[in-house]
Amino acid sequence: KGATSAKKGQLGIIPGSMGVGSYIVRGRGNDESWESCSHGAGRKMSRTAAFREISQAEFEESMKEVPHADTLEGLRDEAPGAYKDLDIVMHNQQDLVEVVHRLRPIINVKGMEKRPRQLIAAQRQRSSSASLSAGKSGGGRDSLDS
Repeated sequence: KGATSAKKGQLGIIPGSMGVGSYIVRGRGNDESWESCSHGAGRKMSRTAAFREISQAEFEESMKEVPHADTLEGLRDEAPGAYKDLDIVMHNQQDLVEVVHRLRPIINVKGMEKRPRQLIAAQRQRSSSASLSAGKSGGGRDSLDS
């Protein structure tokens, strides 16, 4: 979806998710890629899907290696599991860039809205699914609307 310059000898950064860190790279100047490389790990699921599919416990577990990390529920759409595996992304572009250094996160602080709309949508979907499986109509407004 996106690319960054990787001209021969040019330094760059390839970011991963908030839990895996980033790579400092040096471009190889590969003409077949127009002297470019990926600009990051990239999402493997939408924000709404991340809120729906990644539990809070899974999110917190995925961040346990980061000594100081925000793991508020409203940030679950940024969980490492919502992104492609950065090591695979880097392996797939080894002919485009040389890894100079791996950066590991030690502090992660994120800004956020009070209630991201994707979180609200995922909560409504879970609530609706639970109501349907319990035999309820689920047609009215729920407590998330307040």
